[in-house]
Order: sequence, then structure tokens, then C-alpha cells
Amino acid sequence: LLAAMPDSAKSAAARAAALKRSKYWRAEYQFADSWFEAGDDVNALLAAAKTKKQRVALLLDRYLPDRREWWAGKLAWTADALREDTPEGDWRDMALVADALLAGAPLRDIPLMTHIADLTAVAAAAGAA
Repeated sequence: LLAAMPDSAKSAAARAAALKRSKYWRAEYQFADSWFEAGDDVNALLAAAKTKKQRVALLLDRYLPDRREWWAGKLAWTADALREDTPEGDWRDMALVADALLAGAPLRDIPLMTHIADLTAVAAAAGAA
């Protein structure tokens, strides 16, 4: 995906802008509301947390760092699908965010990852995770 982008679309400024724009994907893409973690590992980690803020922090600090590759893959597949429909659209941002995940960017600097942690915390509290 990155090879299909011009160099100007892969600059540090473009990457920073893509990370910021990931904040709006929840409103733009209905599928983003299904992007959360679930399972026994999540439930065990969050069991002692009393507030949503604590759950989100635990997820960002202790669970999601080990899931970088998985989420980068999800973003890459989504970007590739979007590229087919909108060659100039958000697929580039998704590819850049996927690359930032793989490069070790702080998860708190990626609004999408905060969104995923938030949805996971809500799902876990509701017993859906």
C-alpha cells in the first residue's frame, strides 16, 4: 500500500495528519464501531478496574501494545478494500496509521487506538467482551 503512494503522501506531516484524522473514522465508517477487543484475556485484565478511564488506560498500556500487528493488518486490509472504491480517499490514512502502529508510535497518540480501547472498555462493562 505504501509503495502505491507518492512520497509526498508518506511524509512525517502526512503521517501526523493521518493519525489525527483517525479520530473521525468512527463517524465516517460504521464498521469502526465494531472494532474492539474481546475475550478472556481482556476480561481478566479489566476485572479489577473500577472506572471506564481505568479500563481504557489498562488496555492502552498493557493489552493493545501486543496487538499492534493485528490492528495494523486490519487497517491494511481495510485500506486495500477502500482503495478499490476510492483511489484518493482515506485508504492512504489507514495505510499510514497501520505503518505507525508497526513503527511503535505511542498508542495514546493514535486516536483510533483510543477509540478501540474505549469501545473495548464499554463492551467489557456490558459483558459483551
